[in-house]
Parts: sequence; C-alpha cells; structure tokens
Amino acid sequence: TTSTLTNTLPTSATTLPWLLLDTDDTHTHTEAHDAGDVSDSERHTPMHPEHPAYVIYTSGSTGTPKAVVVPHGAIVNNLLWRIETFGWTEHDRFLMRTPMSFDVSVWELFCPLLTGGSIIGTDPDHHADPGHLLSAVERHGVTVVHCVPTLLRLLLEWEGARRLCASVRHVVCGGEPLTADLRDSFVATLPHARLHNSYGPTETTVDTTGYLTTPEDTGPPPIGTPVGNTRLFVLDAGLGLVPVGVVGELYVAGCG
Repeated sequence: TTSTLTNTLPTSATTLPWLLLDTDDTHTHTEAHDAGDVSDSERHTPMHPEHPAYVIYTSGSTGTPKAVVVPHGAIVNNLLWRIETFGWTEHDRFLMRTPMSFDVSVWELFCPLLTGGSIIGTDPDHHADPGHLLSAVERHGVTVVHCVPTLLRLLLEWEGARRLCASVRHVVCGGEPLTADLRDSFVATLPHARLHNSYGPTETTVDTTGYLTTPEDTGPPPIGTPVGNTRLFVLDAGLGLVPVGVVGELYVAGCG
C-alpha cells in the first residue's frame, strides 16, 4: 500500500508486515535491483502456478461479500485461451476502460502485453461515456473493446457509430445478459466486427465461458462453451448431474 492509505486499513492489518510503495527506503531497494524479470533466486520461494496473482473482494453469485484468491496458473490459462480463441496479435489495439478494481481489467491490460499489442487508455471519469469512448476508438484505431450490454446499446445508438468504429474487430460483452435484440442491433450497425458473449461468476477467473455470435443466430445468445482447461457441470442439490432441460446449479472445475 502507500503511506497515504495506511490510516484507512483495518486495525487487524497492523499485525501483518507492510510494504509501503512510496517511501525512500522502498525506492532505494527497488533501484538496487536489475530492471529485468525477478528470478527464483531473488524470491523467498520459487514462483509456482498455484501462487496468488491477485485477490478480489466481491459478493459474486451469492450476495455475501468475500475475498477471492486467483492464482497465477488460472489467469495465465484464461489469457492464453483468450488470445488463441480470438486471434489477437501485435496489430491489435485494446481499449483500456475498466477500473483496476474489476477483474475484466486483467485481460484488457495483460492480453496486449502478451501479444505485443497496444493499450489505449481512457479517462477514468468517462469510462462509461459513449461519446468519449467512441472518440478514443476512432482517434486511436482501436480494434478490441469490452463493455457490458447496457453500454454497448448506448454505443450502437450513438450517431455515426459505424463510422467511428470502423477499426473495431472484436467486441467482448459480459457482466449482464446479452439479449437477442442487442445482438441483432450489433450485426446491423457493425457488420464488420465480431461479438463475443462471455460469462462467469466473479468467484472464477474473469469469465468461465465464451460464445461467438453470428448473423444467423436466433433467440437469446447462449453463454457458450468453457474456456480452456475448464469443465462445467449442472448439478442438483445432491451434487448429481441433472438431465438436459432440468434446472440446476452451475459448477466449475479445472483452471476456470
């Protein structure tokens, strides 16, 4: 944390070791190290895929606030699946509009870093402003955009949306149900782009399933198939598989 935030931490945190990022002592120690990647010899223990990458505090699918620990292996699995599935390359330009407190920001940030693509930042105070976002898309030739369906509808209804989004190749939707009429509006407004429907409880790694919509689709868009190295089961109260068409609860297994 930083010195300015220490007074906001709970008293229980005083029993834990703190690392203050803005002190002269921290800066001195940081400057003494090589600017390259940290090696296992410089860590207290070697880095493993099961080690935590980040912790997100969320009410998730239960409505009860909780902390969720996402390990390195799970997030790397999600990022590599996403890059391969969507075919993102060093030529793509990603619109970074999601606040860092939301897990979607993880792929908005690290997918371009892994592919050699570009990150196009937006003003945090205008991250849901259609005019501001479309202006950034046109000005910087953005090719990849993520937004919730509510915001996507506003973007598509904006005057000149097709012209402003001429560079866009992929739009990833999540966080809310994607409706059939919104999918049809997307196809009519941006026929050159691809619309991906993503789904996943916050307790999992960003999202758990993905579905690429097509102009021929009818009816509500499905949540799709599992991300790489992940399995989904619909189970009853006794953890038994339910028959097709019977309501149950979704269970996620694997790296998801």
